[in-house]
Amino acid sequence: MVIRFTTFVLFALVLLPIKNASAQAADTPWQIGVVNEDLTKIDTTVAVSNSGASSTIASPQNGAICVNVYATSAPLSSIVACCTCRVQANALRAFSVGKEVLVSVLPKARTSVIKLLASTGTAGACNASTAGTGANVLVTGMLSWLVPATSSSVAAVGKTSLNPATLSAAELVSVTSQCAVLPNRACNSTCSGP
Repeated sequence: MVIRFTTFVLFALVLLPIKNASAQAADTPWQIGVVNEDLTKIDTTVAVSNSGASSTIASPQNGAICVNVYATSAPLSSIVACCTCRVQANALRAFSVGKEVLVSVLPKARTSVIKLLASTGTAGACNASTAGTGANVLVTGMLSWLVPATSSSVAAVGKTSLNPATLSAAELVSVTSQCAVLPNRACNSTCSGP
């Protein structure tokens, strides 16, 4: 009886850290989502927020993050557009996939894979081609959703969280180097603010 109880307690103690570790792993700087709607007919919005996880000062609160956006025009696997969005702690920003992120992509993308990478920026400036390098270090605290738009012929289904993912060193180099040959820009006018 004592052996069973001890075995049970040891088993429970071993599982506790695993459960907490997996819950903590969901807050990653790298998140990915797929836009399945036909972007030539209906747009999708990306909504991003900053939980404040990277804040180190409570008042006035610091911890703004740069949400670096990398988009493919499916079925291509290469990055065709990138932009940034500066998000203060506890703030919310939104930008259109078709009309703002992929604005200069021709022919117009029908679907897209959206990849988001949270970083500090350098001296208050966001740059998607330098995320994860030098002073532009990766940070946690990014929350993100894809929100389909509505039109007279298609109803919105609801918002979908982007998926936390593991970022390899090769993927970081791939997306930032592809972005380096594209214009460095804010996703929209609200994204370039403080």
